[in-house]
Amino acid sequence: MASYFDRGAMQRLGCFSIDRESTDKTAFKQAVTILKESPHPLVIFPEGDIYHTTDRVTPFREGAAAIALSAAKDERPICVIPCGIRFKYVDDPTDQIHVLLSQLEERLHLRPQPEAALKDRIHRFAEAALALKELDYLGQTSTGRLRDRVHVLIEAVLGQLEARHGLRSTSRHPPERVKELRRKVIAQMELVSADNGDRRRYNALQQDMEDIFFVMQCFSYPGDYLSEEPSIERLAETADKFEEDVLGVDIPTVRGKRTVQISFGKPLAVVRSAKGRAETRELTRQMQIAVQNLLDGMH
Repeated sequence: MASYFDRGAMQRLGCFSIDRESTDKTAFKQAVTILKESPHPLVIFPEGDIYHTTDRVTPFREGAAAIALSAAKDERPICVIPCGIRFKYVDDPTDQIHVLLSQLEERLHLRPQPEAALKDRIHRFAEAALALKELDYLGQTSTGRLRDRVHVLIEAVLGQLEARHGLRSTSRHPPERVKELRRKVIAQMELVSADNGDRRRYNALQQDMEDIFFVMQCFSYPGDYLSEEPSIERLAETADKFEEDVLGVDIPTVRGKRTVQISFGKPLAVVRSAKGRAETRELTRQMQIAVQNLLDGMH
């Protein structure tokens, strides 16, 4: 929860809150009004969360495209300006990452291996952490590529939750399925709490919320992120996520100075037709490709 000062400062900068657990019509209308009437741009991060993957976008949510298309009903021309943001280390954080990995290894009762290569050490820790979670949720460990094992674990946990709450498993991305699950579980928690109902039921719903959060933790770890290009930025980002998820810190430790590169792409004209949901998906796809191309072009 942001402090009173932080909330006030963000509002003065033009931010407004969104209820992400429901269809926030008020926030949606506010965003559309800004596009139709305001002299200022509307800034949205379509990924919807922080994934610590500086040079790879995660699947965009459809909300940004839906807002743009809704505003395009008016006479005012609407366009989307893609923006890529990528950081690079100026200072070498390798030694500090090794220190963190020793702490992480000790947490899982692994013998620290400070002499090992950073990539190998991170991969070993990821294997150990994933095996523990497989035992926890699946009752046994599995073999194969980390990416495939993470995908299987996500699908297993989501499938159990969706079956328990009467939701159909779909082909949508995990964040979209998680959003629907969170709505369902929160609504049930409010009913149980409001009626002073079964405490056991309430605790079970709290556990479901923890499982939903775990799914998003898993989703934030691309299993091939280090195999493609083990840059120091990717290694550091993975270590940052371990620090958050295993050691429970709110904000990862600063391990060196970084520079940030920001690049804007060619505007995408938003023209509304009668295609409905398909039109929203197509604009979302174009936005995601444009931002990824910007990131790929940064050096």
